[in-house]
Amino acid sequence: MNKQVLSLLLAGFLFSGAAAADVNGDMNKFFNKLGFDSNVTGAAAWQGQAAGYATGGNIFLRNQVKQLQVVSFTPPSLNAGCGGIDAYLGSFSYLNSEQLTQFVQQLMTNAAGYLFDLALQ
Repeated sequence: MNKQVLSLLLAGFLFSGAAAADVNGDMNKFFNKLGFDSNVTGAAAWQGQAAGYATGGNIFLRNQVKQLQVVSFTPPSLNAGCGGIDAYLGSFSYLNSEQLTQFVQQLMTNAAGYLFDLALQ
């Protein structure tokens, strides 16, 4: 019985895939789910020819930049020539209240990071 258990354990170790977990991948997945683009590197230490070096790692977060165009207007135009006549009657677009409310909410959410940065200075 012991030989069977030992052989099953040995086979399990030989044929199992290596599991790797790194903070970089976990943090990137976390921030990407929040809508951020991120890059996280871990801390490291190494010895060069002249000196020893250490870094605490870094994190770069970038939120999606959205521009809000409240009103857009394109005037009518008329082009005529030997090939014919082109008439464009113009266009007008505007935001509805739901889009404006969503933009203001996102603006207030992003303002927290900006205020934190101002407090550090």
